[in-house]
Amino acid sequence: MLWLGVDFLNGASLVKAIFPQAEFLERDYRTGDLTYDHTLVANYDGLGQWGHERYRVCTDLRGFKISCNDVGVRRDSADIVFIGDSFTEGVGLTYEDSFVGRIAKARPDLVVANMGVASYSPSIYLAKVRKYLNAGYKFKELVVYLDVSDIQDEALDYKYVDGIVTSTKQVPARNKFVNIAYIFFPLTTTTITLLIDPKFAAPKEKGDFFGRDYPRSAWTYHDGVGGFGDLGVNGAIERSLHLMGELHDLLSKNGIALSIGVYPWPGQILYDKEESRHVQIWRDFCQTRCARFYNSFPTFFAMAEKYGKSESIDKFFIKGDVHHNAEGARLIAEDFLTAYPKSR
Repeated sequence: MLWLGVDFLNGASLVKAIFPQAEFLERDYRTGDLTYDHTLVANYDGLGQWGHERYRVCTDLRGFKISCNDVGVRRDSADIVFIGDSFTEGVGLTYEDSFVGRIAKARPDLVVANMGVASYSPSIYLAKVRKYLNAGYKFKELVVYLDVSDIQDEALDYKYVDGIVTSTKQVPARNKFVNIAYIFFPLTTTTITLLIDPKFAAPKEKGDFFGRDYPRSAWTYHDGVGGFGDLGVNGAIERSLHLMGELHDLLSKNGIALSIGVYPWPGQILYDKEESRHVQIWRDFCQTRCARFYNSFPTFFAMAEKYGKSESIDKFFIKGDVHHNAEGARLIAEDFLTAYPKSR
């Protein structure tokens, strides 16, 4: 009983000290949301972990990722709000190294906010923006950086009904139990899980994201790729377009401009072309709806031409991962800054 009492009160700190690479570190600043499934914990100042790398993470009172120099600063409006998934959140990077942070630093005349969180997709973009507008949050432009993986997420992971997003992800029963147990007894849960699976406390190794048939990225160039459930690729694209159309209409009613940005995964650089299906879909969508379309495919393909495909992936992406490193984030920020008006 003494052990469980200590675990209940101090288990999370003990896990970090005893198992410094444990995957639970990432859970410290991630939490659920009843409207849009999940978000970041508000007013957080601590460590995040992606693969083998640790980095400092800070959020504001709304759970938006911010510079740790701005902890405690309250802003009730913004000029530009960015939203997207893990790439926009900037996993593996401090705020300053992320592309949103770089844009904010380069344009101190603008108030920039980052609503992006890992595993977001159009259902959540719509639900989260709607919720903040209804709460009175003011901004002038929304920039949605649509990720290649958003299409599969819409096919398999989320359901949007009456402004509410619910998860349809199939989580194994064992994982559900471990997640709940960890909330109350993190040290006990981690210790027992280690006895079952010794790799549990090691940093997560990323999968083979670079295979030609990897569904999350292959849909842009591989017509027959599976892994998109009953909707299929085309159905998931149509759903995404419909949700983004609703988002545009919502913003338009509130006098807010919509812009869209896109960028490649390593799979696009290896197997796709600069004029990717991903680019075509969102450029076409933007023709009558967007203030600007930010396309970083040409920049990354130019780097592949300059350095070679494999070398450019090593140079601009986290090793063994699809996410951009600080240099890749710099390229996206520079593309944005080049296209964005020089002054308000």
